[in-house]
Amino acid sequence: MGCRLGVRVRQMPSTTTPLQTAILPPVRVLLGLVGVAGLIFVARAMRFEPVMAEPLSVVAGWGACGLCLVSSVWFGKLSAAAWCGLLAATAVVVNPIAPLSPPAGSQHWIDIAGAVICGACVIRNWE
Repeated sequence: MGCRLGVRVRQMPSTTTPLQTAILPPVRVLLGLVGVAGLIFVARAMRFEPVMAEPLSVVAGWGACGLCLVSSVWFGKLSAAAWCGLLAATAVVVNPIAPLSPPAGSQHWIDIAGAVICGACVIRNWE
């Protein structure tokens, strides 16, 4: 019990169980994964030559999709529905299994949108 300016403040019990805190690593690890996905999107949008080379472009596509998908599930477990939905939609758009066939020249804008979503997520949720 704390007392500030004569007002008694009660500590609210935590809404997470010990099991949930044991399973989920710190949020900064999640934000690091989202940041890496954002960097992959930036490298693809800027046509960075090593990332655009044939063997690494496939790995970058799988990496961006996988990181967005894992982050989406993780945000779902944290009850952050907006970030869960945005990252899930990003994973669907950039997935290499059944890629959406965007009009010519729009892949650049898809990568920029993915980078903006990932960057906004990291900046908004960093504590």
